[in-house]
Amino acid sequence: MIKKVIILFLFFQLGFGQKVINDSLISKFEKDLVYKAIEISRLPDLRNDTLSDFYFRLNYAGLKIDLYKDDYGKLILKSTQYYTKIKNSIITDTIVFTKLHDSKIAIWLHTYVSNSKLEDMIPSKKSNFGKAGVFMSDDYYLEFSNKKKYVIKSFPFSDLDTISENYSLKDLINDLFEKIEIEKLKKEFREDLPGGYSYSNELGYLFYKLHNSFVILDYLGDYRLSFGFISYYYVNKIAKKRFNLGASINYQVGFNGNSSVKTSVNKYNLFSDNRSYSDLIRFSYEKHDLDYIKSVEQFENYKINYALSIDKYFNFGISYNQLVIDSRFNGLDLSISKNIESIELKPYYEINLYENHLTNYVVGVSKTIKFNIHEKPIRMYSNLYYEKLFDFKSLNFSLQIPLLNFGLN
Repeated sequence: MIKKVIILFLFFQLGFGQKVINDSLISKFEKDLVYKAIEISRLPDLRNDTLSDFYFRLNYAGLKIDLYKDDYGKLILKSTQYYTKIKNSIITDTIVFTKLHDSKIAIWLHTYVSNSKLEDMIPSKKSNFGKAGVFMSDDYYLEFSNKKKYVIKSFPFSDLDTISENYSLKDLINDLFEKIEIEKLKKEFREDLPGGYSYSNELGYLFYKLHNSFVILDYLGDYRLSFGFISYYYVNKIAKKRFNLGASINYQVGFNGNSSVKTSVNKYNLFSDNRSYSDLIRFSYEKHDLDYIKSVEQFENYKINYALSIDKYFNFGISYNQLVIDSRFNGLDLSISKNIESIELKPYYEINLYENHLTNYVVGVSKTIKFNIHEKPIRMYSNLYYEKLFDFKSLNFSLQIPLLNFGLN
């Protein structure tokens, strides 16, 4: 009887015993970050999961790629990304993006992971190996799991080439990322996030996502046209289709009945869509009624403007301009400015040429004033400039103050 009990006990120990855990992570801080990110990503904790005969996971820079066999023995390959959504420094939601990938890629990856004995090839993290015990953005974490054991190994990016002499782990990862088009998936995920929130993941990388479109209403006034507004509407994309369009209207009046109206439609990022270089084309119309210009009290402008901005260098614009007084005059506008970001200052210069004569010009400096109200960033713009309008020359000052700003998704 005792022999039967011992045999039965050994059977349960062998058949249903606890999975062997081989955790090479050193610090508790590192472990907490890695496994917390897995939990937030709504993926199984492979230390406890015993359902699959084969499970492989790659963790890197906010990305998780899982390869495993389902209940029917079919290979499944999927990638997972997540961001926590933050409003007013409070996490309001977690958005997880999961993508299933082609079975041919799954078979290719499974063949390499199984045949290369990748689990044994990678050394465990030691105190003198890489960035031991510290969670870094260039660290890779590989998990291997089946019904009997679980292994996690980690290493920094700089050690990828040293793990295998022939087909290195770096080559494997690069080929995998290329096959599943990971950069495209990252971009699609970020573009689909709702606007008006800040986002973060386990790397601590924080960014703010603008609304797909937004409306701005600001007070706008200067020394002679003291009352006015500027209203601006911008649409980034609608139904995942990118537009990069903006439209604005400026209206100003003075105490003596002087007035100015300016409208424009802008198309942004014609040839480039990055921060270092951007451009736009603008179609605009202006109508002015200014009695302090004795030679020309009323005039209109029609402009087609192309402008480009090269970050940290300069902004440049050129326009075809048609001036309407009693008759029409063809002209050319040229403008140049420089953003001095360290002090939020922008000197600028603009000239207007009509019929090959220098008719008007403006030279000035713009200062951005930034502050927060209830943790919401506010920007005001002030301008001090000297202008020549036909026979009128004067120093002027303008101020733009935000009144209303709301976004639409």
